Parts: sequence; structure tokens; C-alpha cells
Amino acid sequence: MRPLRADPVGGHLYGLLLALLLGSLPAHAGTVYVTLASSTVEDGITMSTEVLVTNTTSESVTVSMHFIPQGDNGVERPPDFAPVTEVVPAFETRIFTEVTQGSGRGLLEVSAPGGVGVSARLVSTNSSGDESSTEVPVVGSEELIAAGTFHLVNGWIRDESHRTSYGLVNLSGAANTCLVQVISAGGQALINVTSLVVPPLSLAYFSDAVLAAGSSSIRDARIQVMCDGAAYSFSVVRNIETGVLGTLRPAADGSSALNVPGQLQCTSQEFCLERRGVFLIPSPAEPLIKIDFDPPANSYGALSLQMTVTHGGWSTIDPEGLHSLFWLVPVGSDGRTQWPQTPAYVNLRGPGRNLLINNSILDDERPTADAFLSAGQTFRVDFLYDARNRTSRATLLRLDGSVIAQVTHDIDAPFLDTSSVQRLEIGLERGDVEVPSYGWTYRDLEVRLLP
Repeated sequence: MRPLRADPVGGHLYGLLLALLLGSLPAHAGTVYVTLASSTVEDGITMSTEVLVTNTTSESVTVSMHFIPQGDNGVERPPDFAPVTEVVPAFETRIFTEVTQGSGRGLLEVSAPGGVGVSARLVSTNSSGDESSTEVPVVGSEELIAAGTFHLVNGWIRDESHRTSYGLVNLSGAANTCLVQVISAGGQALINVTSLVVPPLSLAYFSDAVLAAGSSSIRDARIQVMCDGAAYSFSVVRNIETGVLGTLRPAADGSSALNVPGQLQCTSQEFCLERRGVFLIPSPAEPLIKIDFDPPANSYGALSLQMTVTHGGWSTIDPEGLHSLFWLVPVGSDGRTQWPQTPAYVNLRGPGRNLLINNSILDDERPTADAFLSAGQTFRVDFLYDARNRTSRATLLRLDGSVIAQVTHDIDAPFLDTSSVQRLEIGLERGDVEVPSYGWTYRDLEVRLLP
């Protein structure tokens, strides 16, 4: 294959600043797919894909690209197969055009090391020479839609000025059978549920999707899709008079785990509790808080806990002493804590030790990780006791989401025992065991028991 056309953008100083701002990206290599590589003419408008590859690292990197024509089996490759390779200098962005090698339309496979960002745009040129562009989705392991997952693409339109195309990408290594249905905004089926088989690792594309669905004029129709293998789908709306383009990605799903600030969402199969705002600043008068909860009988498989903590300074009595973040323990009928049944006891040690400790007395595990914190620092505590997958994980996060420290260990419990009252003690102080955490601030506690 002949080399792709490449144009440089940016330079060393810009790239260095970008690297400092963004930090280091993961170093492993990976493959992503530009979902629409095009060099076509539709309704008198020229469509071409441009791929932007940004190297945020301090060394030149080699990127490989392979074009898979629409409808081809992308897994089958000749013995002498060799992708196009391109070098992207340190801190630069290169723009690659003519990515289809003159072959029309298809899928573009891009393999690159960590620290390389890949994005793409579809550029249209009308008969007057006016240009427009829109994003082309680039899909990796984080963006693909898993096998058996329902999704939809909204906003299909067809009228005197507009056409909508639809692309369905098979990201699996075998033929992918997808159930599709096209429905109007009013809920009427334009196409009843039907099967669409897409060859392995390939693009199925419909340039005038609404007309293919049997309608000559419609607004805000949608396609609903579920495939038996990994997939991704999208649409591009084009104005056939001006060439202006717009991209339609899969709609966001209402099952999102994000919550409205200050509101903890909880399903009927879960148990949740929360303490909004500042709920504890330990002092000699009030050194800790005890929160008892008695969840409804259920076979809970996991417990998650999040809260925000502002460091109030290490103990002047023993800077290396044990500062307890929280202790989760069952309470017996006599009101006494059942220490041997402790699933979670998460602590910090200060200068000289600088440790995050994730204890589980129940499993006799006391793993640690280095954790460097200072007075006045605010951080998030993110804890998960996942009996379903036999793991316990304690993480400290900066407010920007980056990890300060994380401790994970195996546990030996098929479910979380909630047959008795559970007690959460925060700011625990027991003289010769834990040191006081006076002046620390605890806020926005969320606890969730999951089935």
C-alpha cells in the first residue's frame, strides 16, 4: 500500500506543555477503529475522512494503519499482509488524508502505542467549494458496545434538504448477527425487528438509511440495535444543498451510575445510606461517629463506600500512628462489635510509614500501599468489597480523579453477611491502637449494598 498523505500540526513547545498538563498516558500499545473512512461522492458532495494522530510523548512513535473496505471480512488477510506505517514525531499532531487509498468507503484500523491520541473527521466539499466537517467516532475497547447490549441512535431525518446515513461496525472476529428496528418519533415501526448479518471486523453502511427503511420524509426517527458480538453504530446527517454535516452517536442510557449532585439513586434490590455535607470533624468532645444500619434480608454481593476527606494533620502524639478512615463491622444482639467478622478496616499511617492499609480481619489480610498525604489535602475515599468477584479494593483519589494509592486483595466470601446489624465507625480512636484524627473533615458519605 502506498504511504498516506500526512500534514504536521503543532510543535515541540506546544506538545511539551500538553504533556505537562495531561500527564503520562498508559504505555501499552492498542488498536482503535475509525468507524467511517470515506472517499466518496454523495448527492454531488465530496466526502473524505481525515485522521488526526497526536503523539504526547517525548519520543517519536510508529503508527500502523490498515483500510478494510466496506463489506469485506477484516479478519482475513493475505500472507504478505503489511499495514501502512507512519512515524509521528514527539509532541506533534499529524493529519492523514487519502486514508482509503482510493477504495471508496470502509473501516480504518489504527494501531499505536500508549500516549498517542487518535481522532477523525469527515470533510464535505459542495459544488461551490465550501467545506464542512463533523466528527467520525473512533472506537476502542472503552467505547465499543458489548455483545447483547441494546442501544439506539436517535435523530434520523429525511426531507428536501437532508439525508441520514447509518453505519454499523462489527468489532468482533466472527460474523455478527444484529437485530435492528427502525421506529418513528411517534412510536410507529418503519421496519419491524429484522436480522442484519455483518461480516467479521467490517462496516455495513447505508447512505440513505431513512429511504432504505421505506420512508421518503421523516424527522427524529431512531434505529434500535442489539448484536450478538461487539459492535458500534452511528449516523451522519448531511444537508444535500450546503454539504453541512452532523454526527449522531448512540444515545446515552438512563441506567447510568451517575447521580444528580446531592442525590443518591438506589434500586429496589439495593440498600443505600448517605450523609450529605460535613458529617464529622473529630474533636476531643466528639472523636468519632457510629452509624448503624440494618439492611433488608438479601444476598448482597458487594458493598461500595465513597466519601470526601480533608486531612487535618498527622497526630502529634505519634505521626506514624494509625489514623482510621473507617471500620465496618457486624454488631451482635448484645450490642457489641463482632471484631473477628470485620470485612473492612481501612487506615492511614503518616510520615515515616506513609501507608494506606486495607484490612479484612475476616480474611486475615492486611495489605498496604504507599500513600503520601499532607495536612490540608482533600481526597476521595473509594472502597469496594466485592464478594461476587472475591476482591476488596481501597482507593484514595485526588479531586481530579487521579489515584493517590490503591490496595486490592483477594477475599474468601461468596456474599456479604448482613444477617446482623452493621456498624460503620469513622474517626475511630482507641488509645494504644488508633491515634486521634482531630481536625480532619469528613463529608458526602455514600454507602451502597449491591445484590
